[in-house]
Amino acid sequence: MPDNIVEQIKNEMERNTGHPVSIKASMILQKKGWDFKNAPMFSIKNKDDKEESREIDIVANHKSQLVKDAWNSLIIECKKQEKPWIFFKQNWKNQNYMSLSPNHIELTKASIFDWIDQNGIFKKHHYYNKKLATYYYVGLTNPDRGPSQTIYKAVTQVLDALIFYWKQLDKANDLIFFHPVIVFDGNIFEAIYKNEEFEIEESNHVCLLIDREFEEPEQIPFFNKVGVSKWAFTKPFIIEIVKFDYFEQYLDSVK
Repeated sequence: MPDNIVEQIKNEMERNTGHPVSIKASMILQKKGWDFKNAPMFSIKNKDDKEESREIDIVANHKSQLVKDAWNSLIIECKKQEKPWIFFKQNWKNQNYMSLSPNHIELTKASIFDWIDQNGIFKKHHYYNKKLATYYYVGLTNPDRGPSQTIYKAVTQVLDALIFYWKQLDKANDLIFFHPVIVFDGNIFEAIYKNEEFEIEESNHVCLLIDREFEEPEQIPFFNKVGVSKWAFTKPFIIEIVKFDYFEQYLDSVK
């Protein structure tokens, strides 16, 4: 094979594609003792209510140190882009225990979320009290060409995969905490509004808040109040945007 073709292939692999990032991230997961699958297929229903096949880059699992006999499951999408990703960070901190995504919607006929709150589990979780971002865009691009589509597609992909596994494993005996993660090989910045202007700071790890509205409101029973429930109209999800160079340290914080 001519050397120039080999070089062209190498250059193409390294240019704005997430596949090499996925391979490198998998090697880090293996080093840190995680079980994982590469490029598993899952299905969702499209706008025409037909099954559509999708692929997520990595699904990784590890025993939880937070709850006995529970598991952490990372649903990971990998991206690479030369243009920086910018996220607008809010001043308030995450104190909503419903931002966790356990597989059991109910536990012993009681809300799993309320059970998590009553047992102080959420306050020990790495989501707790994290400052959240709510808006984002890809920097240094032409805004007329939909510059945020790369982030939007990654967020949609990782959430669709999470919801698929969430429903699939709802009846599993083990308690599983799902974490949607985007591993990004590129520069991440946070825009923070202070003193009537935006300050820009480089970042290794951003927690992006996405609220998904329910098609129909759902009743969530209380753990410690038999027969009492509350209505939920939306489910908050935390999507963690992790810079590839920080991914190994991020895994330590999850464990």
